[in-house]
Amino acid sequence: MNKKIAFIFHCVALGLLISFSSSISDKPEPFKIDGAEAWADSVLATLSQEQAIGQLFMVAAYSNKNEAHTREIERLIKDQAIGGLIFFQGGPVRQANLTNQYLKAKKDIQDLIEAELAGNPRTSD
Repeated sequence: MNKKIAFIFHCVALGLLISFSSSISDKPEPFKIDGAEAWADSVLATLSQEQAIGQLFMVAAYSNKNEAHTREIERLIKDQAIGGLIFFQGGPVRQANLTNQYLKAKKDIQDLIEAELAGNPRTSD
């Protein structure tokens, strides 16, 4: 009896998976921007292997930590060519100031900056 139930469950799950995957592929791509792939490919083509690998990393940054933390983030931006930052803890004013400081450290390509600001108890100023 358990084998029958497991078989039926797997068949239903497979059917749902096939159904959802076909309905997803039929929908237009909502965030596709004309020329974006060509631009990304052209930028990636100019990067060294180390820089391209660095672009895969997104590092946690905190605006409520000391100067040593800020210097370490700047070092990662300059030396490792990290692909992005995500801010945790601290406040939006300090995060904006640090974002400007970090973007000045990154000269060749733009970093992706992410912050949790909307109604998040972890950010305060």
